[in-house]
Amino acid sequence: MGIQSITDITTKPPATPAAPPVAAPASPSVGAAPVTTEAKAESVQPINDPPKMQAQPPPPPIDHHPIDVAVDEDEGTGKMVYAFINDTGETVAQIPVEAVLNLVADILTKLEAEGRR
Repeated sequence: MGIQSITDITTKPPATPAAPPVAAPASPSVGAAPVTTEAKAESVQPINDPPKMQAQPPPPPIDHHPIDVAVDEDEGTGKMVYAFINDTGETVAQIPVEAVLNLVADILTKLEAEGRR
């Protein structure tokens, strides 16, 4: 391929190669020669004016609230507890939640009382 000028690249659509002949389906008659037809290539239209991108305003600033993570062992279950604490010292989330810890602790206590733990 030779060197093209910028005007050749931007103003002329690319050349479409000729499609190879395609064999037609076999004829129902015995001994008939296959018929070939030329496949039609679709023409490619160049894009003259690409859509203009509109400048978007920046998103509003995010109000960051520092969150600390406290990791501790639950006394009743022995499981690790992760507490997410905000800047005022309030626990905003806990994994696992307190209700699940209490339920597991109750089950473990009953199992120990029955001698199954």
